[in-house]
Amino acid sequence: MDNLEVPSEREKLARPNRPVLTGQWMAAMRRKTLIFVLLAGSLATWAHAQQEPRVVQELSSMSIEALMDLRVTSVSRRSEPLSRAAAAIYVITQEDIRRSGATSIAELLRMVPGLDVAQMDANTWAVSARGFNGQYAGFLLVLIDGRTVFTPTSNGVYWDVQDTLLEDIDRIEVIRGPGAVLWGLNAINGVINIITKPASGTQGVLITTSIGSHQTPDVAVRYGGKAGGAGHYRAFVRYFDRQPQAASSGYRSSDGWHNLRAGFRSDWELSARDSLTVLGGGYRGLEGHVEDKILSLQPPLAQAVSVAERIAGGDILTRWNHNFSDRSEISLQTFFDYTERLNYARAELRNTADLDFQHRIAIKRRHDLIWGLRFRYTADHTSGSFRVSFDPRVQVNSTPSAFIQDEITLVPERLRLVLGLRHDYSGDHDLELQPDVRLLWSPRSDQSLWFAVARPISEPSFAGRSIRVSQTAFPGPGGMPTVVALIGNLDLEDSHALSFQAGYRGQLGGTLAVDIEGFYTRHTDAVSIDSSAPFLETNPAPTHLVLPLVFQNALEGETHGLELGATWQATSRWKLTASYAWLDMNLRHVLTGAAGAAQTIGSSPQHQFQFHSYVNLPRSWEWDTHAYSVGRLPSFGVPAYVRVDTRVGWRLSERAEISLVGQNLCRGRHTEFGSLGASIQTTQVERSGYAKFTWIF
Repeated sequence: MDNLEVPSEREKLARPNRPVLTGQWMAAMRRKTLIFVLLAGSLATWAHAQQEPRVVQELSSMSIEALMDLRVTSVSRRSEPLSRAAAAIYVITQEDIRRSGATSIAELLRMVPGLDVAQMDANTWAVSARGFNGQYAGFLLVLIDGRTVFTPTSNGVYWDVQDTLLEDIDRIEVIRGPGAVLWGLNAINGVINIITKPASGTQGVLITTSIGSHQTPDVAVRYGGKAGGAGHYRAFVRYFDRQPQAASSGYRSSDGWHNLRAGFRSDWELSARDSLTVLGGGYRGLEGHVEDKILSLQPPLAQAVSVAERIAGGDILTRWNHNFSDRSEISLQTFFDYTERLNYARAELRNTADLDFQHRIAIKRRHDLIWGLRFRYTADHTSGSFRVSFDPRVQVNSTPSAFIQDEITLVPERLRLVLGLRHDYSGDHDLELQPDVRLLWSPRSDQSLWFAVARPISEPSFAGRSIRVSQTAFPGPGGMPTVVALIGNLDLEDSHALSFQAGYRGQLGGTLAVDIEGFYTRHTDAVSIDSSAPFLETNPAPTHLVLPLVFQNALEGETHGLELGATWQATSRWKLTASYAWLDMNLRHVLTGAAGAAQTIGSSPQHQFQFHSYVNLPRSWEWDTHAYSVGRLPSFGVPAYVRVDTRVGWRLSERAEISLVGQNLCRGRHTEFGSLGASIQTTQVERSGYAKFTWIF
C-alpha cells in the first residue's frame, strides 16, 4: 500500500489557515447558538424538575470515612479498603468524574497526584507516571474492565480511542509504581485500571449533550433494562466533533476530530455461585494532525502538512466467575480486540486475542493465595511508504504467562506480607522473573505504613525493532538530498527496573486524610535514540544520504521522588484536596554520559502541584474549581504553566442536571508538550468553555 492516500474526506479536517480569534460573524453565531441551547436546556430541566422534589445534597458521599473505606481491586485483584492497600494508589470516584468538567478519560487523569498528563494536540495526549513521558509512554499499563489497551506496536496507549461514557465509569484506580506481578509486562511505573459500572446500576434512559467553543456537538444516549429475572443490560451511542486547536503561530491548526462510538454491557446471575459479564463496543472516526512530510527528494524536500487519519476498531470481552465458597473462587476471562489506523503514510491493522484464568483460595487463616495463567496472541499487519515503513511488515506474537501471589497475615488486622512472582514468555529472551514483595503495617484501623520492592520488565515494541521513519529531509553536502531517519533495532532487548517504595496513608481526626509516598527506582537497559554511521541509499531515486537514528538499550540510572496528597473536609458542604509531586531523574547514557540522557530527563516535569475545591451551595447548586501547576520541560523548551478549570452545576432533581464549565482560564493558550521524537507537531491548548445537560428517565 505504498503511496497510500486518504480520500477527500481529509478536507473535512484541513481547516483554513485562519487566526485563532475568529471573525465577528462566527463569534456572534456561536454566542447565539450557545444562548439558545442554554435557554432550551434550562426550560426542559425546569419542567422536568417540577415533577420531582429538589435535592439539597451534602458531601457525605465524599466524606473522609467513605474515602478511606473505598473498595479497590487493582493492588491485589480482590476487593479491599483503600486504607489497607500496600501501594501508591489513587481513586477517581464517580463523584470526581461528574464534577471534574473533563470530557475524556485522558483529561480525567490530570487529577491523579504524580501522574504527568500533557495534551499534544486536540486528539493526542502524553500520559506517564514517574518520568519517561512521551507520545507512546512505554512504562505505563492501561486496562479497561480487565482488557489491556496497551499497544504493542508502539508500546503505548492511543488515548484518542480510549473512550466510553464518563457517566458509565464506576471508578478509575491508578497505581503509581510497579504492578507487573498481577497485570503483566510494561507496568514499570504504573497501572491505570478503568472500571465501568455494572449494568444493573445504569437502568433507564440517559441523554447527555454538550456544546461549546471547541465541541459542536457532543451527544450521547444510553438505555439500560432487565433481561428476564437474572440479567441486566445497557447500550449506548456517542458522537462528538471537536474543533482544532491553535498552532504556535497563533493560527488555527488542522487537528480537529470527530468520532462515533457505540457499546454495550450485560451482567447475568446464572446461579447462586455463577455470574457472567459480556461487554464490547466499536468506533469509527477521523482526526487531523500536522506532520513534517517529505514531499520528494528534489527541492522542496519537506514541509509541514495537514494529515488526516482514519481510526476504527472494536472489542468484545466475556468474564465468568464461579464461587466454590467464600474462601475459593475462579475467574475465566477472554477478549478480542481489533484496531485500525490509516493515513497517507501507513496503515496499521492489529488483532489481539487474550485468555486469562485466575484462582483465589484462602488457606487456613493466614494465607490468601491468588494464581493465574494467561495466553495472549497479537498480530500486527502494517503497510507503509517512504515516510513510515516496517520490516517485517507482519508481526505475530504469542505470549503465555503465569503469576502467583500470596498474602500472608502475620498479625491479624495489623501486619501483612505480600509475596508475588510472574513470568511472561515471549520466546526470544532468557527466563526473566518479575518478583514483588510488600509489607503493610496498620498500627490502627485508620493508619497504614507500607514498604515494597519489585523488579518489573518492559519488553521492546514492534516499532522499536522494525520501524523506519523518514523524519525530515534537507540539502546536504554538495547539495545531495539528506534524510534523517529513525530506524528500529532487531537486537533491542527488555528494559529492567528495580524499584523501592514506602508510603503512609492515614486519617487524622474526622476531617483530614493524608497520603505520602517516596520511591527510588534503578533503571537499566532503558531505550535511547542514538545517531549512527551515515550511509548512501539509492532507492528511491535520486541517491541520497541517510543520517540514521537508532533505538538502543543505552540508558541507565536512577529516578526518585516524593508524592504528597491531602483531603480536608472543611464543612459538610465543602471539600478541599491538594497534592504535590517531586521527581528527580539521574540518567546516563552508557557511552556519552549525562548528555545522552538529557532528552529523556527533560520530557517530564520535576514539580507538579494541584488543588481541587468542591462546594455544595444551597438549592442544589455546585461550584467546583481545579487548579494545576506544572513545571517546565527543558527538552522541548516548554515553560511552566498554570491551568485553572471551573464548573458551576445545578442539580434540578436527582435525574436532571445542567452545568457550565470553563477550562484553561488563566491564559488564552499554552503549550503542554513538545514535538521532538513525536510523529506529530504539537499545538496549543486554548481557553474554552461549554455547557452540558444530562437527563435520566
